[in-house]
Amino acid sequence: MPRTDLTAPNGAKFHVGQTAAEIVALTQAARETDPGILVELGTWRAGATYVLRCACPSVPLVSFDVACPLLTPEQYLAIEPHTLLLEADVFADPLRVVQLWRGRPWPALLYCDDGDKPREVQTFAPWLRPGDVIGCHDWGKEIGPADVQSVLPPTEWEPFCTGSTEGTTCRFWRRLP
Repeated sequence: MPRTDLTAPNGAKFHVGQTAAEIVALTQAARETDPGILVELGTWRAGATYVLRCACPSVPLVSFDVACPLLTPEQYLAIEPHTLLLEADVFADPLRVVQLWRGRPWPALLYCDDGDKPREVQTFAPWLRPGDVIGCHDWGKEIGPADVQSVLPPTEWEPFCTGSTEGTTCRFWRRLP
């Protein structure tokens, strides 16, 4: 997996599982969503968490993983404030994830980058509301059209930020009104 190293202003180093172009795509999607909440499935080493934090510094961000990383104090400071890392199996209690955006008036951005991306999209896409955005990493490698066609039909979802995702393994969709 290509890795990009990012350094925060406080000197904290983050290893990101995305390429530079994928970081740009994730940043663009987060900003264009204009979210009220960011939800990430798959914290890994908190690299994408840091990218999302930089894209939307004042938006609440919740990142789930079955094993949260041990971060340095500098890394924690770089992703603070408004960031919560939760160690949890999101499939054991999917409503724990869904309740983060239910009842909120603004769009959510859900980024699926954990161990079972097809299941993540299939489980959580039906719970997203008009204007919400779902995205995934490793398109064409770990997830593809056959995995999402039943839960992201073009009558209900539109591709999102397609200009920035060309040539990358990131994909995003926005739920139509």
